[in-house]
Parts: sequence; C-alpha cells; structure tokens
Amino acid sequence: MFKKIVILIIMVIRVLNGQNCTADDGTSGIELWGTCYSIQNTENLYLSNSGLSGEIPPSVGSLINLERLYINDNDLTGALPSEISNLNNLIFLNVSNNQLTGLIPDDVCNMNINWNGTSYFNLTNNQFCPPYPACITNQLVFPQDCADENCSDGSTGLWGWCYDQETTNSLSVWNSQLSGAIPTEIGELANLETLNLGLNNFTGEIPASFSNLINLENLYLNQNQISGNIPAELQSLTNLKHLDLSYNLLSGNISDWIGSLNRLEHLILSHNNISGSLPNELGQISSLVNVELDNNQLNGEFPQWISNLNNLNVLKLNNNNFSGNIPDNYCDLPNVSQIDVRSNNLCPPYPDCLADFENWIVPQNCENMVCTESEIGLWGWCYNKEATTNIRLYNIDISGEIPAGIGELENLERLDLRYNQLSGEIPPEIGNLTNLLYLELDHNQLTGEIPPEIGNLINLQTLMLNENSLSGQLPESMANLVNLSGGAGWMSYSPGLSLSNNNFSGEIPSWIGDFENLSELDLSGNQFSGIIPEEIGNLSNLLSLRLNDNLLTGDIPDTIYQLNLSDRNIGHAPAVTRIPGLDISNNQLSGIISNEICNFSINWSPFVDDSIVSYFNNNNFCPPYPSCIENSMGTQDTLNCQVAMNINSCDFMPQSFSLSQNYPNPFNPITSISYDLPENEFVSINVFDLMGRKVKTLVNKNQVAGFRSVQWNATNNLGQPVSAGMYLYTIQAGAFRQTRKMVLLK
Repeated sequence: MFKKIVILIIMVIRVLNGQNCTADDGTSGIELWGTCYSIQNTENLYLSNSGLSGEIPPSVGSLINLERLYINDNDLTGALPSEISNLNNLIFLNVSNNQLTGLIPDDVCNMNINWNGTSYFNLTNNQFCPPYPACITNQLVFPQDCADENCSDGSTGLWGWCYDQETTNSLSVWNSQLSGAIPTEIGELANLETLNLGLNNFTGEIPASFSNLINLENLYLNQNQISGNIPAELQSLTNLKHLDLSYNLLSGNISDWIGSLNRLEHLILSHNNISGSLPNELGQISSLVNVELDNNQLNGEFPQWISNLNNLNVLKLNNNNFSGNIPDNYCDLPNVSQIDVRSNNLCPPYPDCLADFENWIVPQNCENMVCTESEIGLWGWCYNKEATTNIRLYNIDISGEIPAGIGELENLERLDLRYNQLSGEIPPEIGNLTNLLYLELDHNQLTGEIPPEIGNLINLQTLMLNENSLSGQLPESMANLVNLSGGAGWMSYSPGLSLSNNNFSGEIPSWIGDFENLSELDLSGNQFSGIIPEEIGNLSNLLSLRLNDNLLTGDIPDTIYQLNLSDRNIGHAPAVTRIPGLDISNNQLSGIISNEICNFSINWSPFVDDSIVSYFNNNNFCPPYPSCIENSMGTQDTLNCQVAMNINSCDFMPQSFSLSQNYPNPFNPITSISYDLPENEFVSINVFDLMGRKVKTLVNKNQVAGFRSVQWNATNNLGQPVSAGMYLYTIQAGAFRQTRKMVLLK
C-alpha cells in the first residue's frame, strides 16, 4: 500500500512540473497535443497547419531548450499563456492565423527574441487587443480581429491597433486578409498622407468620411471588392497625387469634379464597371503622368483634350467602347512612352506617330474602316498588301472568324494569331500565302477541317494548330509541307508540327514520314486510329514524338527505335517546361516493347505535380518490359497477353516472383500494384500503415502464374477513406515475401 502511495505522489509531482510522460529518447517529457516531447532535448516544434484546437497548454513553458515554436494556421483559442515567457532560449515564435484572444502578457518582453525582426515573431490575425507590451510593434501583431481596441482619447482603433490622430501620417494594410466594410473611423486620421488598403477583401462603398483626409497624397484601394460610385467627397483631397481604385466593382461615371484634384499624377481606375464619357475637366489636370482607365465600359469620342497633358507618360484606354479617330494632336505629347487603346471602336487613319505601333491599337471593332487600294483592312488596321511580311497578334483578345482578306497579303512570312478567341473555319484563302514560313493559329476556338489549300504553303517551317476544335482527316495536300522543321526561327521554341488537342480522326498518314527535317511531331489528344505508320522512322531529325491520348492500335513499329528521341526543356528558370521525347500513353497499343527503347535519352519516371508520369500508361503492352521502363509502365491491360503466352510459349511467363512499385506514386486516390507469379500460388497482398496495422486486404486467394496487377482506392477494409500519408504494401506468395512503400496525397 505504501509503495502505491509513493508512486502516486511521484506521478503528481511530475504532472505539476510538466513531466507527465517519457519521450522517445527516454528522457522526461511533456505531453502536448497528443505527443510526448522531451523537456531537455526538444529544440523545435513545427506544428503549423496541423489541425490544433483548444487553448495553448501552459506546460509548453516547460520546454526550456525550445528555440522555434510554430503553431500558426490552426484553430487555437484562449489567451497566450504567461508561461511562454519561460522559454528563455526561444528565437522564433509564430502563433499567427488562430483565434487567440485577450491581452499579450508583458513578460514576453523578457524573452530572447529580436523584436525588430518581424520574421522572428508573428502574432498577426488573431483576436488580441491593446494595450500591448512595450516591446510589441505594429508589424508584429497587425492586424487583429479585436472587438474593442479600448483606445485612449486622441487615438483611433483599427484592426487591433490604436493610431494617434495627430501623428499618424501613414496607414498601410496592403495584403492583410482584411474584409468587410472599410471603417469610417479612418476619417479621424486627418493628417494621413498615405493610405494603402490594397489587395484585401473589402466590400461596400468608399466611406464619405474620407473627405476629412485633406492631407492625403496617396490613396490605394485597388484589388478589393469595393462597389458603388466614386464618391464626390473625394474632391476635397486636393493634395492627392496617386489615386488607385483599380480591380474593384465600382460603377457610375467619372464626374467633372475630378478636375479639382489638380495635383494628381497617377489616376488608375482600370478593371471596374465605370461607364459614360470622359469629362473635359480631366484634360485640365496638367500634372497627370499616368492615366489607366482600361477594362471599363467608357464610351464616346477619343478625348481631344489629350494634347493638354504634356507630362503624360502612360495612357491605357483599352477594352472600352471609345469610337471615332485618335486626333493628330496626340503626336504633340512629348513624353508618352506607352499607349494602349486596343479593343475599342476606333478607326483608321491613325496619327503618323503611331504608324509603327500596331500592337498598341489592334484589334478594333471598326465598322467603317477605310483603307487605300494598296491596303487591306484587318482588325482595325490597314496592312499594305505588298510590304507586310509579319503579323503578330498574340494574345490580344481577337474574336470572330479569320477574315478571308488575309489571303491578299501575298508576301506574308509569319502569321501569329495564337491565344485569342478566333472561331469558325480556317479560310481557304490562307493557301494564297505561299511565302509563309510560320503559321501559328493555336489556342483558339477554330472548327471544321483543315482546308486542302494549306498544301500550297510549301515553304512552311512551323504549323501550329493545336488547342482548337478542328476535326476530320488530315488532307492529302499536307504531304507537300516537306519543309516543316521547327526548333529555330522567330520563336525561342518552335515545335514544327503541332496538331494536339483537337478532334482529328482517321489514320496517321504514311506521308508524314516525308517530313525528314521535323524536330517535333505532336498529334496527341485527338481521335487518330489504326497503327503507327512505320514511315515515322524516316524522321531522322525528330527529337520529340507525342501520340498520346488517341485510339491507336497495334505494335510499336521497329522503325521508331531508329530515331534519336530525347527530352527537351523549354523556357527559362523558374518557368521551365519539359517536353518528353516520347509519349504514347492512353491508346490501345499492344505487343512487346523492344529493349532498344532504352537507347533514347529520356527520363522515363519524371515527377509532375508530385506524381510519377508514365509515357506508356493505359495501353495493352505485354511483359516482360525493358529494364529502363519496367517501373514506369503505369496500368496495362495484359489480359490478351496471358492468352498469347498460353498459346505461344512459356518463355513469356515470369521467370521469378516480383512486386513492382505502385503507379502512380504519390497518388490520389487510386493506384495500381503489379506483381509477377512464375508459378501457381496462394497470394496475399495487404496494405499497412506505418504503425504496422493492417489497413486493407487487396488479394487473398490462389492465383495461376502470370503477370498480374491490383488496384487500391485508398479505403480500408470497411470501405472508409484513409488519411493521407505513407503506407506499406506487402505480398506473400508461398515462400516469397516483399514489401514496398507508397504515398497517398490529399
């Protein structure tokens, strides 16, 4: 009895001292959130975004050697325990983005923390309220969702901080995850010179109390969800130099009171719903350097008063409904370096100083375009029929059909209309452009078949029609395009022939083997059927062949192994994209893959979006697989392989037991596990967690010899989804046993 009492007393003492468990290293520990941490040896706690809830245990202060404590981005509540000040070795503390409340204890100022380094200490986005300890600056706690700042007279409480009404001249809460209405109390800070509320989620209207901010020079409310009209009260801000209300939901007109802001240098109202014409008073603000009114619903004539703005450097009026002509006096502006008036209703002729700036003007929805006989009008621009050699209108929101008049530009060498919203069919008149070297119509909404007239473009080196809705079979006339090559010329990356992600059908024509200069052939994402033509092996300069996501059947022709396929990297760091040397996944291809495939300079197990990609996945290829790809085959339908093996030869049977790495890995939520049985055997395949607990039985029966696979859908034996993490899968077949690891992502 006495012994039991002593043990009980010792346990109570340990609990009182925070020593209530034994850590993995055998030392005394403290239990925090279900885990035992060594009091002496714990230096770092990284528990960010770990689903923690409830109050912070005061016993955390027992970890006397703790240097880093990260418990941010959880659902912690209650006060910050005063015991945290016992952590004399603490250097980094982050409790941001929780629901902590109350006052921050003064004792934290005694900690060994660099209070001037905001990266060392972060209490932001909780519900703390002032007063704060003397060592705590605005940057360490702001913002807070404080119900009552309880500020003294002469101070204004905003987002958990008290601002002195006399001395505060700058308030910046840019990108602070703030939401709701803009507080009207901001108007009490009469000496503000800069107010930056940009990149938050503010809603509602701009407060009328802003009229009190008569000393304001810079006002940034951009990238919120502010609505309503621009309030007339802003006309009181006569010292304003920078007004940025862009990327909101503002509506109404630009009123004539804007002229009272006669010191304004930057007026940025782009990406709103502002309508009406521009007031003449805007032309009286001679200090204007930057005017950005793009992507609204403004209309009326192009402003004639633009020539008054002698300091103007940037003018953006694109994506509105301005009409008429750009006045010639625009050319009198001495300092303009950028103008963008695209996507309006403006018409030529344009001022002489804009003659070489097509990309600043095109496209226009001009209804009555007048061009000379030597010119053809396209998208609001008059192109000289003989002198025009290059049209590059990449990603500028052109819509509608490609005009037939394009065929009159007989000396055109490059036509680049990529990344627009062009629709309809490719006009047959495009076949008149016999000098064309580069035709890039990809990433549009084009439909119909490729016109046979395209075969007239015998000088063509690059043809990009990918990412459209084109259909039908490839016209025989395309066999004339023997100069297709790619990899050089106008573009840092030129793919040669790319027809991917359309609806093309029929067989891949044998004449494609005549394009012997081709460096890349991409026919993926279509409905091509039949076999891969052996003539592809004639493409001696080919580096990349992508035939994936079609309906192709049959074996890989032996001629393909003659090619010099290799992976390619395009772009510049960090935006580098890998172009695979070979991708034939997601077809109905079958047969045996030759060991010669290992001669290609290709990474057969690349990681894309945290998963291994298989360039052979979802076909009917039969084992045995070449050693370089045996773990990269993905899922194969080998049912017919087994029939062929039984009929033809036992040489195709597995020679030994084996368990392959699952594919994909990591995975979410389905993965395939392949295994080889050289003889009939009772097979058991189970999935375990890292604690050794059985999660799922996948196979538990007698099986005949052969190449086999099974899938796991990330559920347990009760059919319930399991959590993300690492799992083990084990095969037992007679005396053979093997275990591998796999990772489930969520």
